[in-house]
Amino acid sequence: MGNDARINWVQTNGKPAFSVEVCSEAARSWVTLTGELDLASAPQLQQVLDQLCWDGFQEVVLDLAGLDFLGAIGLEVFVRADDQLRAAGGRLILHRPGPLARRILAITELDTVLTIQPVTSHHWDCAATSGLGEKS
Repeated sequence: MGNDARINWVQTNGKPAFSVEVCSEAARSWVTLTGELDLASAPQLQQVLDQLCWDGFQEVVLDLAGLDFLGAIGLEVFVRADDQLRAAGGRLILHRPGPLARRILAITELDTVLTIQPVTSHHWDCAATSGLGEKS
């Protein structure tokens, strides 16, 4: 999956409900999430994150700014990916969590366990940095 920029869609009632865009360079991979991270979409995200771990990326950044919904299964995916990366000497970073995600992370106290970058941190533009096209 290294050096790819791609979009995955999970369809709900004929409308895109969730997308994952992956941009990678060297040891870092940037994953932008959009839509609803729920029971239907979590397996696709888990598959992407598992592949990034297997590909040897030491740092995986999840950009959460585009999430409209974050269910408990999404939190489980985050924790599993964080555990996998830490076991390999890496880390998962949650970037730009919106108000909903921040609230859920605080209620579950995962904000004290997972690495979270503030909203003010720089956003990595996949198109500008990777020079790669998109694949569906």
